[in-house]
Amino acid sequence: MKPFRYLTYALIVIGTMVLTYFTTAIILEHFNIALYSIGWFVIEIFAVVVIGIFISMLAPSIVSGFLWVVSDFSSRISSYSTKEVISGTIGLVVGLLIAFLISLPLANVPFGAWIALVLIIFLGYSGLQIGMHKMDDIEEYMRSLRMGKQKNVKTDVRHVLGILDTSAIIDGRFADVYRTGFLDGTFILPEFVLDELKRVADSSDPLKKERGRRGLNILNELKEEFPDAYVMEEKDYDDIKEVDTKIIRLAVDLKTKIFTNDYNLNRMAKIQNVTVLNINDLAKSVKSIVLPGEELTANIIKAGKEENQGIAFLDDGTMIVVENGKPFVGFTLQVIVTSALQTSNGKMIFAKPKK
Repeated sequence: MKPFRYLTYALIVIGTMVLTYFTTAIILEHFNIALYSIGWFVIEIFAVVVIGIFISMLAPSIVSGFLWVVSDFSSRISSYSTKEVISGTIGLVVGLLIAFLISLPLANVPFGAWIALVLIIFLGYSGLQIGMHKMDDIEEYMRSLRMGKQKNVKTDVRHVLGILDTSAIIDGRFADVYRTGFLDGTFILPEFVLDELKRVADSSDPLKKERGRRGLNILNELKEEFPDAYVMEEKDYDDIKEVDTKIIRLAVDLKTKIFTNDYNLNRMAKIQNVTVLNINDLAKSVKSIVLPGEELTANIIKAGKEENQGIAFLDDGTMIVVENGKPFVGFTLQVIVTSALQTSNGKMIFAKPKK
């Protein structure tokens, strides 16, 4: 209630002073009454009393209406995102500027002031609406200008390979392929993907934490070796919560591909006609990195689905199914590869303990 009370008092005082000044000025000029005379003093006192009472009666309603307008405006503004507010403000300023420039030649034209007022209202509102509906285009343009000045964008002169997702980064084989020179260009790494990778690295699950840190290390090492290997993409979609959906939306907007080995993301992207480069499909088309008879060091972390099976993982997340490995859960042992299965969902290695 305090703001209402203070505003009411302020309106009464200021309104009384302003109206009294203009009222007495008009009366004095009309009746030729000298300033600071007894007549002037009487008129001044009378005007202050009458106008003060009048303003006091109207002030609560005026302040209530003003506060309602401010509250309604604030609630409407709060319903919009920061991007919409900023882009709408830019559009409003541009619209008002155009209206001002058009209105200059109308200064000496009959009804020019009214025409200028209509132009200001129309173009200001139009600029506001256009700015809010074109916020993605404005954001893209502003970012291109900013990144162009910083000379951080290499994708203008180098081929864009595609968007990296979390699973491809943790897998790490994309970096190995890049180092060979088979891929010549620049990956796009969205900031929201990097944020998800950091959340995985901070997970309370030891296995997830290790995989997340592995992904971060791969990115750091690749950046040190090849500074232009990937560029950060700041664009985000506040209206979308799922990272996979954001990746697909970004791929559509940038008209590029997605690097992933996530099966669900693969299917979702193909439904929307987005090209997916699955690292598992690439591995399937070349020779397997393990052959039957090779020895591997496996840390058995849990029991398998079948009887006496043990489950281990390579550093890149490849599952090793160890026959008769259940008794060795929690231990590290040497195993011999018996076979390897490569599918679009990933790779599985079958092995048995070395005797």
